[in-house]
Amino acid sequence: MIVQYFSGSCLCVALRFPAAAILKETIMTHASSVRRVVLLSLSRVQVLICHALLTLMILAITAQIVGRSIGFSIDVTEEVARFSFIAVVFVAAGYTSMHGDHLAITFALDKAGEGTFLRKLLNTLIFVFTVGFDAVFLYLCIYGLLDGFAWPNVSPVLGMNVAYLYLAPVIGFSCSIVARLLTFAPIQKSTIDDDVHAAEQEAGL
Repeated sequence: MIVQYFSGSCLCVALRFPAAAILKETIMTHASSVRRVVLLSLSRVQVLICHALLTLMILAITAQIVGRSIGFSIDVTEEVARFSFIAVVFVAAGYTSMHGDHLAITFALDKAGEGTFLRKLLNTLIFVFTVGFDAVFLYLCIYGLLDGFAWPNVSPVLGMNVAYLYLAPVIGFSCSIVARLLTFAPIQKSTIDDDVHAAEQEAGL
């Protein structure tokens, strides 16, 4: 965490005083706890959104199947299922990027070995690439959202502005960027998953 890094730098000069050492340890512990709570919250928000969207999609598809089987067409279910699917894909993409769970990333890190210079280099390059990709994608989605408000494209059945679908990647990749900045590899020894797991244990989950 950047706050943790700079607080340690500012207090290192006064480490010769016992009180300063205690204060530094207290700040470090508090900063670590705050980081874990933030990461856990970001992770849970995305998971809850995905659960809600998947549930909505399943209900819409089920209603569509049942309606067709009895000869009754429910037009709204097609758009609800399609929009839910699109939204959950983008929220899940942000979640995957946040945790670094892409196949190529995990394969490269496994080959690098633990504690090696190559692994540290790969962690830094992955950080730069993922944050850069997330930032560019986030900018494009915000641009698409604003453009959609200026030039609305309304769905025929729900009457909803399709631009609202851009909110899904905005949420997902915003969470990913914040989480990546909080666990920048050269500053933090723990990973996002480590901090989320530690926060869950502290909360008794």
